[in-house]
Amino acid sequence: MCSDGYADQFGTAEVKKYKSGNVKKLLLRICHLPVEEQRNQLLTEILDWKGNLQQVDDILFIGTRIPEPER
Repeated sequence: MCSDGYADQFGTAEVKKYKSGNVKKLLLRICHLPVEEQRNQLLTEILDWKGNLQQVDDILFIGTRIPEPER
């Protein structure tokens, strides 16, 4: 679960929004990583994206790991 703040963040030289499609792609790219590394990747990505622009909204991610079923 996440707030819309990550997707709504402006960045790049063209001052465009990050958008929810990019959030989904990023989560798919990092979902196999340990939680702390996921956090680091999310933070690095948004800081690189926004550059010198101000953060425009709250950013919240809540994750859970669903255990594999026993066989």
